[in-house]
Amino acid sequence: MKIMDEKKQVKEIRMLLSFYSKETDKNYLIYTDDTYDESNSLIIYASIYDEDELKPIKSDKEWNIIELLITKYYEKEC
Repeated sequence: MKIMDEKKQVKEIRMLLSFYSKETDKNYLIYTDDTYDESNSLIIYASIYDEDELKPIKSDKEWNIIELLITKYYEKEC
């Protein structure tokens, strides 16, 4: 999948998870560009997905929902 980043550059990403939250009434996309940080951990991003547009997540409440979902998903998969 390809997206345009905040610098208006096209970036290829790999979608990891997408979900709808009843609590916030929003759709979310969790993805990676397959890059790794200095500790060799995969860098993961999350955004609000709204009508073919990715928007930044700004609230701590939303980040908490996403972190909990990622933790539960990877505990189940691993």
